[in-house]
Amino acid sequence: MDFVHLTEAQRAEFAAQGWLVLRGVLDATTLDRLEAWVDELVTWSELGAPGLHHHEATAEGPALARSEDFVPYHAGLRAFITEGAVAAWVGDLFGEPAALFKEKINYKLPGGGGFAPHQDATAYRFVDHHISVMVP
Repeated sequence: MDFVHLTEAQRAEFAAQGWLVLRGVLDATTLDRLEAWVDELVTWSELGAPGLHHHEATAEGPALARSEDFVPYHAGLRAFITEGAVAAWVGDLFGEPAALFKEKINYKLPGGGGFAPHQDATAYRFVDHHISVMVP
């Protein structure tokens, strides 16, 4: 996947605001791969395959809410998250190489409860600084 390097203006925006939105930086092929890989994780959740898959109660019965700890088992998602563009962007914003602390996929299925707006950082008091990346 080719990627766009961050500009000085984007780095300055992140430094000033504490967040940065990058729109249209993933090509259609990458987006198609991500969708297929997430579909694989959904299947894994149904088969009891690797990773942690959490379900929530809905009016229609249990529904997949979240998958975590899949990077050790899924080469495509591991590469997307820890190599190439995502790692380069986060490392650029950190000013040093980035290391993955936690990965998860939140599913927004019909009847699911959702979450109030929040930052997970408060749960990780032993981490000096972090950057969360969301790929919708």
